[in-house]
Amino acid sequence: MLGFWRSHEQFHLWLGQRLLAFLPEHEKLIRFYAHILEKVYILNLDRLLPLVSDRYSCTGRPAANQPEIFRALVVMIHAEKRWFWSASLAAINIHMTIPFRCASRQKDGAI
Repeated sequence: MLGFWRSHEQFHLWLGQRLLAFLPEHEKLIRFYAHILEKVYILNLDRLLPLVSDRYSCTGRPAANQPEIFRALVVMIHAEKRWFWSASLAAINIHMTIPFRCASRQKDGAI
């Protein structure tokens, strides 16, 4: 069963709010990862929804975080340097997980 799917417009609003919340304290990090953030920002997954929705069962527990999983895949594929995943991941864990947090938490207003 496919769970909550955040639309492209909703993602734009949400990401903009998250990035504004990090300014000015983390502006340097936002600029450093701007190319990756731009890629997920312009990635419109609305047209993917009809393609994947048929692949899910009509019963059972709803799958969570589906759009976020696709966005995370794009980030992994487009990471330009291997050290990004080994050395930088620990340093940016809190900062970069914000755009990919659990959709169910966002829906409930926990984020």
